[in-house]
Amino acid sequence: MQGLHWWVPAMAAAVVAAALTGCSSSAGTSASAHRPALPSAAGATATPSATAGAGDAAPPGAAPSSAPAPAPARPADACVMLTSDQVAAAVGTPGPYNDSHEDPADDGTPVWGCTWGTRTSYADLREVTTVQYLTSTTAGNVTGTPLSGIGDGAILTVRKDDGSMPTVHFTTGSHFYAVSVTLDRSETDAANAGKETAAEQALATTLAKALTG
Repeated sequence: MQGLHWWVPAMAAAVVAAALTGCSSSAGTSASAHRPALPSAAGATATPSATAGAGDAAPPGAAPSSAPAPAPARPADACVMLTSDQVAAAVGTPGPYNDSHEDPADDGTPVWGCTWGTRTSYADLREVTTVQYLTSTTAGNVTGTPLSGIGDGAILTVRKDDGSMPTVHFTTGSHFYAVSVTLDRSETDAANAGKETAAEQALATTLAKALTG
């Protein structure tokens, strides 16, 4: 029995030494050789790479990234949003439509917007505040009608008493805008309201798409 007691620790030491030698050998054996095989997309087995990282190609069958593309930055100059020809085509009167920037607000704050005009007609785009948007679309002297297909939401307003002065108000993200068209500067009643409304909707659709990408 004494010989058996001597043999057991010696055998255990030999096993431990062999295991350590196998684990420390990296010249011809990759660590991945000891990892369980993973099923591949085709049903075969595949061994994960020991050096896999964030830059490796996605495994077969992986879903492509669905992250939305960022919206384009809004130009600092609103007058580049439309050309004279685009305005003329929407309004229906000949150009050229010369552009000019919006006047500052009463407190001197710059207003992002532009007016494209001729001697007889003009189209106007301007950014408004949240309060201005809500006030303009819910005022007691106007009738508001929701519009679809323009930005994140849009409302057409006209004067309640005679249907004149149509304006399309729309939103994109956290921005609020108003688009108005005057077909004839000398005709301010509702005679041209239908054509002005159609022009405003056409321009607002174009602008909203450009502003949201």
